[in-house]
Amino acid sequence: MDKVRPDNIQFLAVRDLPFAPEFLWALLLDRTAHPEQNISHQKMPSMKEHLEFVVAHPYRVWNIITYAGQWVGVVSLTYRNEIGIQIHKDYRRQGLARAALHRLMQQHTPATPEPSLLPGHFVANIAPKNAASIALFTGLGAELIQVTYRLPGEGGVTSG
Repeated sequence: MDKVRPDNIQFLAVRDLPFAPEFLWALLLDRTAHPEQNISHQKMPSMKEHLEFVVAHPYRVWNIITYAGQWVGVVSLTYRNEIGIQIHKDYRRQGLARAALHRLMQQHTPATPEPSLLPGHFVANIAPKNAASIALFTGLGAELIQVTYRLPGEGGVTSG
């Protein structure tokens, strides 16, 4: 395979693709199978919940990544400047994620910062055991800026 460059990557808006929910479901199944790399799902949503999420279109930018005519992954950008990316397991380790992130950052700028609410730069939330994503983002010049913990219990704290 030729070296993947940002201009080799194309983006297709999720909202414009009738088969996007099925592709996103397949990516979600793969991600949920690796809980050590996942921070967004504690359990697999139902198909109904998934479809409601897709229809709600909760991201500022949400694109299927295509390369050589194939759907290879998904990239998103939240209203809080958070970047998310997942490459289908059949296409990993080929430079696609790096090229897609370059393209995303070429096409979009961070939303205007709001002190204590919104950073004026892109961020990526990565599970601590997700070595591939950590290597990807640090290889792009990202630096560790915080460590976040989830507390047990519904209210976030347990009595002791």
